[in-house]
Amino acid sequence: MELATTPLVCDRYHHFYHYQASAYYLWLAETLNFLGEYFAADEAFTKAIFQDHRNKEAKDRKGVRSEVFRPIFYNEHPLSDAVFCESVGRLTGVATALHDTALKHYLAQDFETALNALVTCEQENGFFLKGKCWIAMGEYEQAKIALQEAVRLSHIQHDNYHQQAAAAHIERGTLFLKQNALDLAIADFSKALDLHKNNPLALELRAKTYNLKGKAIDIFINN
Repeated sequence: MELATTPLVCDRYHHFYHYQASAYYLWLAETLNFLGEYFAADEAFTKAIFQDHRNKEAKDRKGVRSEVFRPIFYNEHPLSDAVFCESVGRLTGVATALHDTALKHYLAQDFETALNALVTCEQENGFFLKGKCWIAMGEYEQAKIALQEAVRLSHIQHDNYHQQAAAAHIERGTLFLKQNALDLAIADFSKALDLHKNNPLALELRAKTYNLKGKAIDIFINN
């Protein structure tokens, strides 16, 4: 039963997806606040807090109006896409190389070169960095568009993650079921449903396992 105490990769890295979304919403909220879109800004601050309840920046800034774009101090989400991909167990590729090249220019305050490096970068961290470049250049409407796209893509990736993580729990639960470790199987099938609501395979396997557990209890009582 060694598998029972070995966390799945998807469980270890899940929080980084939330840090990612919290960072996106925080920068978007500050941009909307600066643009005077206060209702939308407060909604974005709320979503930043929902994604990471410890996001003190979002908590402190919600409801505070400002005519100046204030510095943001939220470092839970890694700046480097390579580090982020490693954190969430995602493969790196061309988009990662483009992002991290642009990041070097951004950190050197060469924002136009950074944006040029990101022209063909279509992943969420790329749009996040584009938004930060536009902010640094005072182009807040452009920044808003880029950050909104980062949020949209982040949710797509997060939904994909949930489905993949649910599949991992179903696979491990099926192994426990074959080993007659019924409680462990039920726990994994339940976790799969928590990650991917109404997953038909998880529902079917959990019902089957509960049925087997009930029969086992009946046999134990009758004997």
